[in-house]
Amino acid sequence: MNIRDNAVDLVLERMRTYGPNIQIMLKVASLIGVRFEPSSLVLFEAGGDGGDGTDIINSIETAVEDGLVVLDGAEYRFSHDLVWEAAFSLTDPQDIPKMHLIIGYRLLRGARLHSNEAFEHNLFLIVDQLNQGSCAIPDQASKTRIAELNLQAGRKAVESYSFLEAS
Repeated sequence: MNIRDNAVDLVLERMRTYGPNIQIMLKVASLIGVRFEPSSLVLFEAGGDGGDGTDIINSIETAVEDGLVVLDGAEYRFSHDLVWEAAFSLTDPQDIPKMHLIIGYRLLRGARLHSNEAFEHNLFLIVDQLNQGSCAIPDQASKTRIAELNLQAGRKAVESYSFLEAS
């Protein structure tokens, strides 16, 4: 018996018992990565329906109470790689590029609604999500706008001597 796959299946089964808000939070957080900032998820919510972040924060708190997510400094992280893998598998593989694009656009919209500081703080994450979803971009105008955001992120990285991110 493959214990690893069995453990992922058990955690996944548990995740599927949650309501839609918690499942969406787990999907989005897993697509962002093993670590994520609560403020990024709040921007994601604001960029969708203009919410104030209450729903997403409540969802994170439920995941923390159930041991799926832990607070690590100013960030949250999945409690184990297998938990992250289970959360990631909540998203149909065919939908992953489209979901990255949705996350990127909602983060962009949410950051612009909040402040220039929120935009600057999340610029690398926004660009990363949009780039991961770039194969799902339907039109040239959107591709050009994303290229402009990549240039802006590259310049910011060079200015901060983050050469790896700039490249």
